[in-house]
Parts: sequence; structure tokens; C-alpha cells
Amino acid sequence: MAAFFTAFYSFRLVYLTFIAKTMGSRTIIGHAHEVPLSMGIPLIILSFGSIFLGFLTKDMVIGLGTDFWQNAIFVLPKNNLFIESEFIPTYIKLIPTILSFIGAILALIINHFYNNELYNFTTSKFGLLMYSFLNKKWYFDKVYNEYINKKLLLFGYFVSFKGIDKGIVEMFGPYGIATTFMSLANRFSKIQTGFIYHYAFVMLISIILLLTSLSLWDNLQAYIFFDNRLLFILLITIIFSYNKERKNVVVLK
Repeated sequence: MAAFFTAFYSFRLVYLTFIAKTMGSRTIIGHAHEVPLSMGIPLIILSFGSIFLGFLTKDMVIGLGTDFWQNAIFVLPKNNLFIESEFIPTYIKLIPTILSFIGAILALIINHFYNNELYNFTTSKFGLLMYSFLNKKWYFDKVYNEYINKKLLLFGYFVSFKGIDKGIVEMFGPYGIATTFMSLANRFSKIQTGFIYHYAFVMLISIILLLTSLSLWDNLQAYIFFDNRLLFILLITIIFSYNKERKNVVVLK
């Protein structure tokens, strides 16, 4: 099938370029001319290579039956599948050649004798749909972008970036902890009022909390769910929530 379609569009291109009536404007056709020798000679050399190079270097690609590569490329005997290709029936080997001729002849016939019908088909509703379907690469890109790529981008932005990276990681990461303790330091610095009775009150409350914690420490450890790390996380969460509420109040003010 690849040989058929390659021959079809190649000979269609040859027909529209060299055989069919030109569709160019008069100004463009008036300036058409043959290439100079400085361009013609390299093109002739290239055409000679494109026609005969495959035949001259066939030993490089023929595979089984040639010793061109000798021991440079070693293939294990169990992986050598070229032997099977030598026993394929001849009519199977001729299928690409036959389809190439059929594609070339069909392209010349359709474009020469059925040009109007071809134009009407390509401009019809079905032809435009088929053209759009093939031109859009079977809509694989649309399906990929709409149902896979877009969903992944939304997940990456709202969940991974905003929820995890900008949310949890920054809240419990170095930036969040540093910001929280800086805020706490600024607030604790305001406790230094310079009044002795304020300091005495803070010392009294601290001693009461310390004695209470020491007396109830064994009872707290008796609970299975109690953990120092859990207490620390709970404390940090309360502090962050309190900071967030104060920021919202400031913004509203």
C-alpha cells in the first residue's frame, strides 16, 4: 500500500507539473527559463546518482548473499531471518512493483480524464470531511490535547503546583517555618513592655504550665495516639491558621 500511494502522488505531481496545463499567471510564465549550467551540471550529477547509485551499491543492502560487511555486523544464527526471504514466492515479491505501476497509471488517468469529477469530489461535503480528517492527522492531536494533555495540565496546576508545591510544601517547608517563626518573634517582641507586673504574670503562667505538664506527662503518654511529632504538627497548624486569619482580617480592613 505504501508503494501504491507513493507512486500515485508522485506521478500526480509529475502530471500537474510537466504535463497538465499550467495554472500560473502570465507574469510568472513569462519569466520561466531553463537553469544555467552552474545549476544544470550538479542536477545532472545528482540525477545520475539517484538512478544508478542503488544498483552500484546493492551489495551494501542486499543482506544475505554478499560479503560486503564481512564480520563488521554479526548476526546470531537464531536471529537470521534473511534466509526466509529467499524462499518467498515470486508473485509476492512482485506485489510492490505491480502496485507501483497501478498507482502511477491510475494517477495519470484520473488527473487527465477525470479532472472535473475529481474536483467535484474534493469540493463535496464528503470530500471536505475526508480532507479535514486526513489533514488533521485523524484528529489524534485533538483527542490527545482535549482528553489527556489538558487534564494533565489542569492537575499539574491546581493540584501539584497550587495545592502541593505552593500549599503543603511551602507551609511545612523551610519558607513556611521561617516565615512563621519570624512572625512569632515579632509578636513575642511586643511582650517586652517594660512593666514588671507583666513579666511577673508571664513567669507565673509559665511555671503553672510547666508544673502541670510535668505532673500530667505520664498520663499523656499513656494514650496510644499521643506523639511528640503529632503535637508539633498540631501546634504549627494552629499557628499557620492563626496567621492566615490575621492576614485576612488585615486585608478586609
